[in-house]
Amino acid sequence: SGIIPTSPLQHSLGFTLRTIDLYHKLFVRCPRLGMQSFSKSICDIHGLAFKPHLSTQLSAAFDVYVAILNAVRSRTREHLGHQGREWRMLNMCPPCQYRLHKEDHLDVCMIMTMDGNDSLCHVERKEDVLHNEAVSGSNMQVSRERLDLCKAGGEYFASREETSAWDESNWPTDSQQNPVEPGAAVEHLWAEGHSRSSDKFFEHGWFVVLCRHMMLLIACDMIKSGELYQYPLALLSTYMASEKAQRQKLGEGAPEGKLAVVYGIMCKFSKTVKRSPLNSLAQWSAFLPVIGTMHGYAHERACQLVFLMLYIVGVGLEDGE
Repeated sequence: SGIIPTSPLQHSLGFTLRTIDLYHKLFVRCPRLGMQSFSKSICDIHGLAFKPHLSTQLSAAFDVYVAILNAVRSRTREHLGHQGREWRMLNMCPPCQYRLHKEDHLDVCMIMTMDGNDSLCHVERKEDVLHNEAVSGSNMQVSRERLDLCKAGGEYFASREETSAWDESNWPTDSQQNPVEPGAAVEHLWAEGHSRSSDKFFEHGWFVVLCRHMMLLIACDMIKSGELYQYPLALLSTYMASEKAQRQKLGEGAPEGKLAVVYGIMCKFSKTVKRSPLNSLAQWSAFLPVIGTMHGYAHERACQLVFLMLYIVGVGLEDGE
């Protein structure tokens, strides 16, 4: 009948789908809009006195509405085969990733940008370890913090195991024996020093990969370290491997356009890619290392002429930031 009740069994009040859908659309555009403010506005429209319990009832109906939307969306994606991290990552941005039949091929088929952020630093504390009788015995003090069982991120995040696998100590022996270009040792020491300065943090922040329209493709947590090369290597490997698997499944070959990847220290990172196990996959994906226009002017002129986005053919007027 188009009405969502506020209780599962005995209910005397309900809200129409149009009312809840209105709040849903308003909340998406303005998350600061609270349930109480919306309830008061509805009462004002109908000329009724506001009662505090209306906010609770509207919140319960809204939870049911969102659960219905999620269930319908999940079933639809399941029947269409639009599930999994790989599908979401390769179809996140239609302007970047949707290909038309017999469309003109571009020199640069896609522009991606990646970087780390330390605004989500989480200091590691001894109390972060949950002590309970089952694990630590009855003599240990129980943690005052409630154990958070929520798993956030879902398909957007690469696991810690996936990123740790790209630590240089886990590379195959032949990759580690590749000749190191001048400056590579200094770069590695820079990364390790940056890591030591962040030892007090359990979570240093996020490392994200975005398309040029700022759509999130994949991300990971930087755990107990700073911005190490293992994070961009792991995320690029995940994306490139997924794209290669999809193209092989569809009977397509390697992409004809280049994949421009923007990074603030791409001049150093590109050398790491060449001597890492990612090199063959990067060549298949036509990996094009680029430095954004804002970061580029902090590099020397010789570096700018090779990597600065201003001088790269095919990227247009994008700044990569």
